[in-house]
Amino acid sequence: MLDELKFTWASRERGTWEDNIALIKEFIAKNGHCEISTNYPENPKLGRFVNNVRSQKNRGTLPAERIAELDQLGFSWGANSKATVLVGDVAVSSAWKMCFDELCAYKQKNNGDCDVPTKYPENPKLGNWISQQRQEKKKGTLKPERESMLTGIGFRW
Repeated sequence: MLDELKFTWASRERGTWEDNIALIKEFIAKNGHCEISTNYPENPKLGRFVNNVRSQKNRGTLPAERIAELDQLGFSWGANSKATVLVGDVAVSSAWKMCFDELCAYKQKNNGDCDVPTKYPENPKLGNWISQQRQEKKKGTLKPERESMLTGIGFRW
């Protein structure tokens, strides 16, 4: 009867708290960290959940037990674009490293090819990021360590 009334089931489709915690644990197992982007291309639902949780914490509406549960997982509460990670002896922003890792995954999936199309439908963010790296190199504003990392994996300028 609810379907006949065109009842929206969308709120249930978001999943339960436990469902989303399971997704976070899967992310950690796969990536080795818990710095999940709010626009995580592999799972936009997880990105929306992360954004919502961060907003709730900032507003003071996220229950303490949920904060503690996420803290125990190593959840990153801030915007991760300013955080840095070491790659060998080079420090890069975690946001840049995430895109670099996505490029490496693309390369592996495409037989060693790093030529991501600018308008890459599977991951538009990656296509834009690639374009940005080329523009920065052309302008002379790309950091040498980033250029070296990209060149080192066979990236064509």
